[in-house]
Amino acid sequence: MRVEVDKIRPAYKRAKKEFARTWRGADITTFWKDFGDAHHMKVIIDRYVYTFPCISCLEFADEKYYAWFMLRWS
Repeated sequence: MRVEVDKIRPAYKRAKKEFARTWRGADITTFWKDFGDAHHMKVIIDRYVYTFPCISCLEFADEKYYAWFMLRWS
């Protein structure tokens, strides 16, 4: 299930902020994969502006994971 980030931006920002605060990864290049794995989704990065990713969509593994994400972070 693919969802545009603009439609769920407040929940996405809360989840990303909390994940970044508690993330203990050793390599910064795995941040987005680890963030996606933690929430059962795939982060779709369209392009990079300098070193910053432009994320347009989140692809959840199932509708129940999307519902859980929204209930938890909204």
